Amino acid sequence: MSGRRPRVRSTMLASLLAISVGGSPARAFPIFPQVPSWDWHQAVDFNSELGNYLVLAHEVDELANRRVGDSGVLVPRVVYAGEAQDYAVAYNQESLTYLAAWSTASQIRAVRLNRWGQLLGSAFMVHSSPSEVAVTYISGRNRWLVAWQGTSLMGRVVRANGSFDGPAFELGGAPVGLEKIAYSPFSEKFLVVWGSQGQFFREDGSLAGSALSISSVGVEPSVAFSPSANKWLVVWRECNAVRGRFIQGGVPQPIFSIGGYSCNSDDAVWYPEVAFNGSNHKFLVAWSYFSIPADNGAVEAQWVAPNGTLSGGPMPVDTGWVDTGDGRFLACSSSEPRCLVTWSTNDPFARSVLGRFVPEIRVLHVTYQGSGWGSVEPNPSPWDWCSGPGDECWQFEKDTVVTLVPHPGSDSELVGWGGDPDCADGTVTMNSDRSCTATFNLMPMLTVTKLGSGDGTVTSSPAGINCGSQCQRRFSAGRLVRLTATPETGSQFSHWGGDPDCADGEVAMGSDRACTATFDPCSIPSEVTVSEAIMEGTETHQACNRLVIGPSVLIKGSAECAFRAGNEVLFVPPVEIESGGGMTVTIGPPLP
Repeated sequence: MSGRRPRVRSTMLASLLAISVGGSPARAFPIFPQVPSWDWHQAVDFNSELGNYLVLAHEVDELANRRVGDSGVLVPRVVYAGEAQDYAVAYNQESLTYLAAWSTASQIRAVRLNRWGQLLGSAFMVHSSPSEVAVTYISGRNRWLVAWQGTSLMGRVVRANGSFDGPAFELGGAPVGLEKIAYSPFSEKFLVVWGSQGQFFREDGSLAGSALSISSVGVEPSVAFSPSANKWLVVWRECNAVRGRFIQGGVPQPIFSIGGYSCNSDDAVWYPEVAFNGSNHKFLVAWSYFSIPADNGAVEAQWVAPNGTLSGGPMPVDTGWVDTGDGRFLACSSSEPRCLVTWSTNDPFARSVLGRFVPEIRVLHVTYQGSGWGSVEPNPSPWDWCSGPGDECWQFEKDTVVTLVPHPGSDSELVGWGGDPDCADGTVTMNSDRSCTATFNLMPMLTVTKLGSGDGTVTSSPAGINCGSQCQRRFSAGRLVRLTATPETGSQFSHWGGDPDCADGEVAMGSDRACTATFDPCSIPSEVTVSEAIMEGTETHQACNRLVIGPSVLIKGSAECAFRAGNEVLFVPPVEIESGGGMTVTIGPPLP
């Protein structure tokens, strides 16, 4: 088969691992920490009763299965102490059992496992010649079909008790590569695909019509059946791209592209695989590719609706030196809108098998606009990042409620959210793809200029202006800023000027503002002390900068005193005020 890696004989054996869907991790997780360097293969199927997946991959010295429950405890079990090369597995929803099949150096063998991965009886021979092998559950018939390559494509039906339902039969077609098979319980027919062809046949092995031409140049095909749409989806690799077409009523429908790659791409696509999800009634297509310019690879996936609509992707399942291999490395849940994708790390010295649950996702694009700058952080964190229009691109599990957390730049503020109507309050429900805008504008600038032949300092509340040295600052739009002028010794504050709104020293920052503060030389003494005095009637005492009242000052009951200074009014005891006496203290420029 074109592009297929050669298999190397080894005594390394397959293993099985059941992974609980409950509490599944969002990121890739290890399934087999060490597998032989020569093996690129995995196989997986879904247990609809327990909500578990059973994963097959080579491990050291034995064919085993490991079951991971909600507690995450691994329970190793020996299945077969012999050589295992190619292998496959399928779950029977009627008998609640698995059938695992594999090829040895001399024959094809199989064994039944119960729902927990325990052996049910001994392994048995399916065929006397080694070959690549596939296993398919015959829905509603309580049987499996085991298929392999001989002089032609061959098959044999295995009952739920492990006995054969008749002899092996020929499916037709030259053995040009690993075949993939899907079954329709409605038409009670199988569709087997290999190379660029397909063939319908019945359970007894009789052909149902002529061979189908799936593609002209396609290789590495895979197929899955949708009971809800009553159609098959066939996917394959064509040059450096992933292609697909539906088969409905025995008739191939138009070919379409998946994943966005083209034949002119520098990315080499390998082994596309497809499975049907019984919860969201969509297909998931996954594949591995290698980027020649980047000298790196990835595993990606794409949801495909039965009407051909592509959604949520392509999704980056994992990146780096990775490879899905050529087996059934993908299986989907029938109760949740998610699937399990498995792959091996592409390191010949430390190869391992990893997995990741791929949910049905929706894409959120965020675009930044406005005169300012800032960023947005999603809460919760996305399933993964993506590329596309806008400044940010995130992928979330369908129906996730996402809060957009703004982080404005130091001189900017979030003005508001825009884009799709659901973005208006910054909280987005990801029941469909969303495009939001975050508008960050520069905050209005307040500029203070000091005038006059005197000197002093202007400060602001809230803090920001300290002029002196910091005479410009941006404040939030609409913010009320209070300016305070503090003259230096020997100077007095005269008045505010500039924009009309600066006249009283309180500035509403509806837009940029420019205020002036005029400081003049003192027109009265800088410091005045009033002591040993009795105040009666109306009296005014002021200093340009510092006024000291006391000690030994008595304010009579008939007095009304005004104390005023540009910087400070200080009382030095004893200062007494008789009942009825009054005083006012003002920090401000001297009265004329």
